[in-house]
Parts: sequence; C-alpha cells; structure tokens
Amino acid sequence: MLLNIQRVDRNDLNKVLTALVNQGMIIRSTGGRYIKSGYKIVGDYVRSGSFGFVVSDDKKLKSDIFIPQGKDLGAVTGHKVVAEITGFSTRGNSPEGIITEIIGHKNDPGVDVLALIKAFGVPTDFPG
Repeated sequence: MLLNIQRVDRNDLNKVLTALVNQGMIIRSTGGRYIKSGYKIVGDYVRSGSFGFVVSDDKKLKSDIFIPQGKDLGAVTGHKVVAEITGFSTRGNSPEGIITEIIGHKNDPGVDVLALIKAFGVPTDFPG
C-alpha cells in the first residue's frame, strides 16, 4: 500500500473513491489503481495489427495506452498524438483510450514543439 492510512479511515476513503467512480470523475482498474477520467496524454502511436498503443512522452506513466480498433482517427505508426484515457482494458492491467488528435508525424518539423504545447496545455489561440 502506497498510502499509510489508518484502518478506521480506509472505509471513509473507499466510500469517497466509490462515489467519485460512480460520478465518472475517476476510473478504477481491476488492479485497484485510479486515474482521473478524461486524462489526456501526448505520445507516439504504434500500430499493431488491428489495434494500437500510445507510448507516452511523460515517462511517469509506466504503461502504454491501448487503443482499440476504430478509435485511432486513422493514426499510423510514428504519429505524435493526443490520447484520452477512457478506462482500463478488460484484463485491467493497462489503460485504454481513444485518439483525440493527431499532431503530426514525429519527424516532421515543428511537431516536437506542438507536442510540448499540447502536453502542457498551453493555449494555441491568442487574442488578436
């Protein structure tokens, strides 16, 4: 257990976490991990047969994001993409998501800068 929580407080914590899951604010894996619902990551798309994965640019995210068939916006291996985590795979081990945006091919000029802009949520439209 990562948190040192008194036994008497664990029931309260479980009630709060269950309420957040029921409200759709967080997602729980079968392994007991939680992640914010709608969490977006930037990374490289890798196609594997009829499905794909997003390898996050943020190395704190330890597992790749599974992208089911039809949820990839037509991305191909090498595209830098934005993916939204929608849940966990049926086995519960890895996050599952959808591609919400294709930034461009990772080797194209300027894609690295756009990826950083997307990762840090910097606005791309400025008042004129």
